[in-house]
Amino acid sequence: MLMTLLLLASAGLLVLAVFLLVVPAWCVRAAALAVTVAVVVAVGNNSAPPAAWVAGFVFSAVLLLVAVARGGLERRVGGVPFLLVSGLWAWLAVGALVAGSYSVPRLVVYFGLAVVVALVAGQLTRREVHLVLGAVVAVAVVQVGLAVAELALGEPLLWGLRGGTRLNPFLGDAVDRVQGTLGHPIILGLLEGLAVLLVWADPWQLSRRARWALLAVCAGGVLLSGTRSIAACLVVAVGVHLLLRSRLAAWLRNVAIAAVVGSGVLLLDLGLSEIVDDLLASGSWVHRLESVQAVPALLARPLAESLWGTGFGSEVGLFRDGHIRLTFGLEVVDNFYVYLLGTTGVLGLSAFLLVAVVTFARGDRLTRAVVVLFLGMGASFDLVVWLGVGVLMSLFFALPGAAALAASDRAEQQGRDREAASVEDDPAREDRRPALAA
Repeated sequence: MLMTLLLLASAGLLVLAVFLLVVPAWCVRAAALAVTVAVVVAVGNNSAPPAAWVAGFVFSAVLLLVAVARGGLERRVGGVPFLLVSGLWAWLAVGALVAGSYSVPRLVVYFGLAVVVALVAGQLTRREVHLVLGAVVAVAVVQVGLAVAELALGEPLLWGLRGGTRLNPFLGDAVDRVQGTLGHPIILGLLEGLAVLLVWADPWQLSRRARWALLAVCAGGVLLSGTRSIAACLVVAVGVHLLLRSRLAAWLRNVAIAAVVGSGVLLLDLGLSEIVDDLLASGSWVHRLESVQAVPALLARPLAESLWGTGFGSEVGLFRDGHIRLTFGLEVVDNFYVYLLGTTGVLGLSAFLLVAVVTFARGDRLTRAVVVLFLGMGASFDLVVWLGVGVLMSLFFALPGAAALAASDRAEQQGRDREAASVEDDPAREDRRPALAA
């Protein structure tokens, strides 16, 4: 164990040295976030040993702070996205501390990384945003490879199974659902769904062949995860991305296409009714229905508890007090809205919805579609209760809005114009002009 820790520490120091000496300043923030995404996907789950995810999260936080020190700040820290996201984490932390449901070290490491990720994400330029989104897709592609290996071997490569094996409804229950290194098939499905959405939006302007190849790989990851909820949410998110076209003619065309496709699905029955029937007949649906049916009881609690909840992380008490019925022996809510209502009260749920609405309002089409995807998954999964999901949500919710990116673009263009003008005034400086400014 000691030798393993020494090797990991040495690898971490090597990565830090590379970031300090090699990675260009213009992309160091994006590179640090890319490494953080890879680390979080590898170890940031509730099935991993605490030593693994704590070490990974601490390393990522240090790396991000080093990147900010090197790359500087693109815009002021106190912007709306960062304040909202960090404020939400602060609200959850206070509730967890009062309830005693999370230890102080766990709060500092997990919530601390989520806030640092939000801080760095809010400083990105458009080029850096594209790099980070590309890293998310690259990590998702790697996870598909690991999922195939897991399917071939018949067992997870890391962290073991949480709650036993699960048959894959997309593949006729012939094989088990897979999870990659994420500790649960739903989390793998969420990552692959995000990747599908990113490639669909294509901010990098990929070639048609590359785009369709990546769509096929990441959609295959969704199928291997066997997560029906992400498939449904992905359809809605892609629909939102289509319908938010700025031109009226394009918008009307997309509405017409959506109507035709929807009618075709209803008329032809492309196997969706069978999936829906299986879902409604499954224990998964019954379990989540019990959570939704608990809403009146949660609202009927004493006023203070109804407003403030019992503290983030205290969901077990909701089952033991009879506010939510226990199904299949699972003391898991599996509905983020009901989870927040129970543990953080009406005010905590309202705070999360405020962050989501503001993020949707200030974002571009892709950001809005991502918000819809997260909100949809919140109906079947306790989002930030899972470590990696909380960090990823911080990343996407804190990315600069459309207006901030446009201002950054203008500043970069003005810098290039000034550099070009200075070279024209002093031709001898041309050899010293940075290559990236050309």
